[in-house]
Amino acid sequence: MKIYRVTTGGTGVFMAIRFSPLYNQYKESLEKVSWFPQVGELYPGAVSFWTEKGFETYKTTGLYSLHLAILADKKIDIRELEIKEDEPSILYQDSLQVIIQK
Repeated sequence: MKIYRVTTGGTGVFMAIRFSPLYNQYKESLEKVSWFPQVGELYPGAVSFWTEKGFETYKTTGLYSLHLAILADKKIDIRELEIKEDEPSILYQDSLQVIIQK
């Protein structure tokens, strides 16, 4: 299974945005995003990835574009990994995302 992580400076974009001066405005927009379960905070220290379906949805819904706009002064990296469906480090998985223990 292919999974994708979007980062800036080694930090996931969702976390990086928390340090942006636009965070409060972004948070209001994110609360309106209901297409994926926002469960990452339930797994402190874990790392979140998009599945192929989740990554496509992330791009087509405009959330990726919003992240690029907020982090316009940062370099954005997209990392693609291949993992097994039964990878023991998977803490959470749905059709859109996979959360893996570091």
